[in-house]
Amino acid sequence: FAAAAFLNISEIKRFKFRFLESLFCIGIGAVLYCLSPLQREIVLWIGLAIQVGIYLVFKKWPISAGLLIFILGVGSVLAFGERRLGFLKADSLMVESAKIHDLVVAQAPELNSPLARGYLGFVIPQFDTNTGFGIGISSVSGYGFPLRRYLQLLLALDGAPYDPTFTNLNPNLDLPKFETLRQLYNVKYNLKLTASGELKVTPWGNTFGQAWFVNSLEPVKDFEKLVESTKNLEIARGTGFLIQDDVAISPGLLKWPSQSACKNSQVIDVTSNSRGQSFEIRFKTEAECPLVVSTNYSSQWSAYFLENGIKKVLPVFPVYGALVGILVPPGSSQVMLETEASIPLWAQLGKSLGWLLLGLMIYKTNLLLFRRSSIED
Repeated sequence: FAAAAFLNISEIKRFKFRFLESLFCIGIGAVLYCLSPLQREIVLWIGLAIQVGIYLVFKKWPISAGLLIFILGVGSVLAFGERRLGFLKADSLMVESAKIHDLVVAQAPELNSPLARGYLGFVIPQFDTNTGFGIGISSVSGYGFPLRRYLQLLLALDGAPYDPTFTNLNPNLDLPKFETLRQLYNVKYNLKLTASGELKVTPWGNTFGQAWFVNSLEPVKDFEKLVESTKNLEIARGTGFLIQDDVAISPGLLKWPSQSACKNSQVIDVTSNSRGQSFEIRFKTEAECPLVVSTNYSSQWSAYFLENGIKKVLPVFPVYGALVGILVPPGSSQVMLETEASIPLWAQLGKSLGWLLLGLMIYKTNLLLFRRSSIED
């Protein structure tokens, strides 16, 4: 843009000394190049103010439009160069991240599980709040597009109104108001850097676990009421609270009767793949009981167990507002929880409609071309 303006300056008729103007352009460009960003910004604004001031007083522009375009073009190009960031060296970054992961897991092997989480008291600048993701350790922080229910729960615990535009989440779990979040999401370890730069992983006390049984399901009006109801952790541990107007919760669950036998139900073991997209949960239960898994609910989750080699699908629903709940039958001992990608019906209809409109457009275009050809003949 600047080069084009510079080359076209010779076409401006009112300038007699085109060669001198060209040298002036080169000098202006060199000065702007040598200035710091702040200095360049100040000089350009002052120059623009002087230009406008002279025009307002004398009704005449002191420099040509081509020269003005050239100066602004040089400033824009230099500013663009400053905003351009160099590419990260991904290979070396991932190698360093893997080393940090190994240091963490060496101190707390449980953090190898996607359902065991740590609270990071430090960040890697290249990852910022996504440091947990970068080093392969699950956490409740991160930058991205959080699931709606999780964001509603987090903001309700923070005492803030729901805002769907929140994308950078980094709750301070040292604050008492987030203790419920720490319990529900099994944040058992505190990861911090010492003054000497050493990475230290400290156990943070007990939580509800990676998965657990509740004795009853209790509907609540909204997330604010849920937060109030879960302040007593002993009650929260045994009661699965349901948001009563959540479309993913069936009316039968809202009336599910409390089962005292569920107090004896026990989770034995939870295994998963490395990405946390499937879980195998082994347990003991003598009654139909709600099982809670410490991961975010999504309509993509499906649960089943095997009975005489036949897959039996189980209902999956949101409990505590955002976690996964599974109603397991009596006498069962193992449940598989997996994600199943599916295309919504509205998307399938939209796709079909798009193909139909494309076909009609091609047909109509060919028909018009045929008619025009016939008329010309």
